[in-house]
Parts: sequence; structure tokens; C-alpha cells
Amino acid sequence: MTNDLIQPQLISGLSQISDRYDEYLIDLWGVTHDGQTPYPGVIEALTFLKKSGKSVIFLSNAPRRICVSRKKLEDMGILPDLYESIHTSGEQTHHFLRSFVKENGFKEFYHIGTEKDVSLYEGIGAIKTPDLKAAQFLLCSDTLTWDQQVYDLDEIFEQALFHKLPLVCANSDRVVRYQGGLALCAGSLAERYNQMGGHVIYFGKPHGSVYDHVFKNLCKHPKSKCVAIGDSLYTDIQGAYNQGIDTIFITGGIHLEELASPWGVLPELASLKDLLASHSYGPTYVMASLKM
Repeated sequence: MTNDLIQPQLISGLSQISDRYDEYLIDLWGVTHDGQTPYPGVIEALTFLKKSGKSVIFLSNAPRRICVSRKKLEDMGILPDLYESIHTSGEQTHHFLRSFVKENGFKEFYHIGTEKDVSLYEGIGAIKTPDLKAAQFLLCSDTLTWDQQVYDLDEIFEQALFHKLPLVCANSDRVVRYQGGLALCAGSLAERYNQMGGHVIYFGKPHGSVYDHVFKNLCKHPKSKCVAIGDSLYTDIQGAYNQGIDTIFITGGIHLEELASPWGVLPELASLKDLLASHSYGPTYVMASLKM
């Protein structure tokens, strides 16, 4: 399905639209930072929003709990006084797992990911096992290596399918920018398992449950006064669009190569139109990077 009606407004910074919104739902990796360092202009943009009396909520598909994400931001120099709150898909997954394990009497699970995501499953009432035959569900938080390919886990997935194991996906992102290119995320692996016939339980954007939580517990303003900012059409933009929330698409993230534009520079209109034409939804605004 194509969408020829999308005509987003190109903007150079948040100051052009700040009078229209009071709440900003901002993605982290790919918008706020590159995994290690804030992007140029981000601190200034967050400071501008704070001084303007705006509320900032970081809404991330990070497969880690809020306390871990907050500490990582502090280490980068993004201090708590620059935002109101954080919500992560990892936090949502953790709370789900506690109920999921208890209600089903599960004892063991098989983890696909790395040890940096240990906060995700600590205290859920089940233990991680290296034995797939002993597991009662899969928990996918990340790839095992940065260069992993989507078919690399087919053997594991075939065994999991044989045992009819559900897969809990703690990060619905398909890819992330890494060292100037793209690397797979848990969402791509979960999508592969689903294609093979597996049952997948997803958390994070674009799924509605994450927005239900945010607007029930975190947001102080109606949706009409909120704008979501992200670099992924598949998660950030689609998720907010489905909720009736205005959006700002950051072109310097995962779609950078498709748009054939240098980082920090708005793409040519023809490239932008080509990218958006393959989607049945689109952003309200387009901005090269998060800046004032």
C-alpha cells in the first residue's frame, strides 16, 4: 500500500514548532545518542525544552530496565534534570515476565542476548538455562554479536519450534545504527521466529501497550499537545501515528543510507518522497537531527 498524501513539513529545529506542543516523547538510540555519546545539538535542544517549560519523556525500545538506562544517560552527560521520565521496553518486559512466569509455573528460560541485559530477567522467578530442552520460553533481548545475521539462529529456532516455545521479544527494533552502519536488533530475530511459525510476544514501539502505559502513567497532557520524535519509520513513527500523535522523523538515524544524505543534513525531497511512498503512514515533520 502506498501513501501519496503525506506531505510532512521540513523543519530545522524544535524552536519552529515548540509553541504547538507541551510534551515530547523522544527516542534514545539513533536520536538522542549513538550508543556512546549524545549527538551534536542534543543537550542544547533538551535544555531549550526545559527552559521553555516543556515536558520530555524518553521512550525507548532498549531491552533494559529504567534504572540501567538512566545511569547510561548520566554517564553520557544527559542528566535527570533535562527530562521528566524514561520508559523502556525492557522495563515493560520485566514486569510482564514476573506475571508470565508465576501464572504459568515456568522455571527456566533460554536467553538470546548478552549479559548487559541481565537486569531484564533478574528477579522474575525463573532461571536462565543453556539447555534449550529444559526451557519453557525464549527471551530475546539482543543479537549475540554486532555482525549477526538474521538466519544465524535458525537451528536454535527450529528446536524451539519443535518444543512449541513462545518467544518474548524485549526490543521490537529491527536495526540500529552502529559504527556508521546498521546492526540487527532483537526485533529482526523475533520476526524471523514468527516467519518460521513461532509465537512471539512483542514489547515496545510500535505496539499499543507501551503507549497505553505512557499516557496512563507518565504524560501530563492530552495527545493533541504531544509530539513523538524518532528515527525509525517502523517503530517510532508508525507507533505514534497509530495513536493519533504528531511525529518528527529524524533522518540521521537508521534510514540515513536510504535517503542518501549526510548526517545532519535534510535529504532531497525526491529521496524522502520515495522512502515514505512505501508506507501507509508518515510523519508530521521531518528534521535532520535533534536540535534546537
